[in-house]
Amino acid sequence: MSGWNVVRAGIQERRFDDPIEFLGALDASSSLWGDTPDAWIFRGHSDARWDLLPAAHRPEPWKALAKQGEPPFVPSEVTEETRLRKEDAVRQEFLEALDASGLQVPPEYRTQGRLRGLGNEKPLALAQHYGLPTRLLDWSRQPNVAAYFACLRPRDAADDLAVWALHALCVSKDPTRRDECLVIQTTRADNPNLHAQDGLFTCAQVRNGDNQQAKTIPRIDLLLSEMVAGVTPLGPNPPNIPDPILRKFVLSREHDQKLMQALHQRRVTASRVFPGLSGVAMTVRERLQFGVAGPGF
Repeated sequence: MSGWNVVRAGIQERRFDDPIEFLGALDASSSLWGDTPDAWIFRGHSDARWDLLPAAHRPEPWKALAKQGEPPFVPSEVTEETRLRKEDAVRQEFLEALDASGLQVPPEYRTQGRLRGLGNEKPLALAQHYGLPTRLLDWSRQPNVAAYFACLRPRDAADDLAVWALHALCVSKDPTRRDECLVIQTTRADNPNLHAQDGLFTCAQVRNGDNQQAKTIPRIDLLLSEMVAGVTPLGPNPPNIPDPILRKFVLSREHDQKLMQALHQRRVTASRVFPGLSGVAMTVRERLQFGVAGPGF
């Protein structure tokens, strides 16, 4: 398709010069999605250079959890087995803190085991949405929500923002790959942010049979690219793998004011994405920071 560059098997990228065209391409009515617009999910990056890595697989989120005088945890320097133990310790701390705070802890939250066997997706999803590092990667069914997160200005200067689109249907339904690339959906009743953002998650894991002592961090874009390229056998009766399976929409940050204005006009604001008073306060800051004037909260 015109304007799209193939950066890796199954992965396309395109730069946009106009934020309205950017949002139009992301819309469900766009011809990009063919007959299956509901099969795609979206994720926003306020810095287009960022990889598709969850918080637990990046060093920065662990710095805030490091004990004074001790070096912070660096996921890329340890084995998969060590990463799983570290992440599980955070989950256990979260469950104990929930209980100690007098909040209800559903019995299924205490399911033992790690992500390879699942069963822990509910507490992990809740911990993820309140700032604790997990190996879940946030996505939304709503492209405008992803564009909103991409529009937020990063701590460090960035030239471009980006929205990723993932064809999730084959990822979630392909039984031969479920232990490597997962799409995880969990209940929303106890997670208002997840509900407001129409959210779900992906999880990339070390393949079954691979060395758990290896230090290589699994990445969903690399795993999916290998799936499209046929590098990894999919077993008998494999599903039809879409190509592209991932698209990256890139927009210069010089257009972020106009993009935020367009999103506010579409009622995509912090007060809608983060329900409650904190979201209202964030919306006020957005209006001042981006010079946005528009409809109510």
